[in-house]
Amino acid sequence: MVDGTRDSQVARDSASGLARAGSSPASTHEVDVGAGPADLLSAADPLTRLRGVGEKVASRLLDSLGVRNIAELLLCFPRRLREIRELEEPTDDALDLWVRLPLRVTGSRLAWLPGRRSLVTIAAESPAGAVVEVRFFNQPYLKKTYEVGLEYLAEGILEYARGKFCLKQPRLFPRATERSGALLLSYPEVSGMSEARFAGLIGQTLSRVDLADWAHEELPPALADGLPSFALALREMHAPASLESYRLARHRFALLEAMELFRRVDQVRRARLAQRGPQILVDGRLERRILAELPFELTGDQSAALQKIWRLMQGHAPMGLLLQGDVATGKTAVAWCSAMA
Repeated sequence: MVDGTRDSQVARDSASGLARAGSSPASTHEVDVGAGPADLLSAADPLTRLRGVGEKVASRLLDSLGVRNIAELLLCFPRRLREIRELEEPTDDALDLWVRLPLRVTGSRLAWLPGRRSLVTIAAESPAGAVVEVRFFNQPYLKKTYEVGLEYLAEGILEYARGKFCLKQPRLFPRATERSGALLLSYPEVSGMSEARFAGLIGQTLSRVDLADWAHEELPPALADGLPSFALALREMHAPASLESYRLARHRFALLEAMELFRRVDQVRRARLAQRGPQILVDGRLERRILAELPFELTGDQSAALQKIWRLMQGHAPMGLLLQGDVATGKTAVAWCSAMA
């Protein structure tokens, strides 16, 4: 399992726009095809431009993820990526692995557990007739969702218990949905929306978005060497062709996020230096008084660190320092002498 780039405001601010990529979205999502010019999306378009997204769904995305437009939606990267095995039939050698296999619903039942919890068990069978149970906790409405005879592509962790296979952490997709590949993405939770539906919105966006004129921040050449373009990396984050291509894309966005973080740190530093603080003068007399209170003499490194701090205390700007040292190197003594001034 590979943890994805965390979805943060820093990550979004580090990529104010996008650029064109020639790759097409992988089929690990539900993808709209055949979008005409009138269907193309731009970075600033509201989420309601997406089919199936009204004001209520847009409000959920805003409340859960802070997403307001198409660009911010595409910058909501998966939380993690897993390798998944394609199966036609459940097998013992795939136990405890993430798998994808076709199933036909044969029945369903709802059981109420202590604490008002619920368990919906969907009974299904593989093309060769192997019995597979798909279990959903605390989603009682699903009992009526999966009708007998309907066929699905099921994904989840394959287990074997009480003489039958079962899927843990399952997701079911209509059989007509194109889902293939050895990688499985997991997205952040959105209140009132399944992960499969959110992934479908990402797929629809990738199929309709025009990345040609979307401005974005580029990496310095020395950092960008060997990494995909911004737009290609964006697509690889949502529809990776391979585990390696995902890692390269993730690396690019991690660098962009780090650049934005360092930029903000520098802004805070400059703002602090522009402020006025009290000047604290440590002359020879005060220095002798403070050092006389110590039951030992400072080492050379301790003394050098303390002298630097005392010099900075004489300036006009408030300090912002990190005193660094291993355990038992005297950081407390240096901090105490600094405070005594």
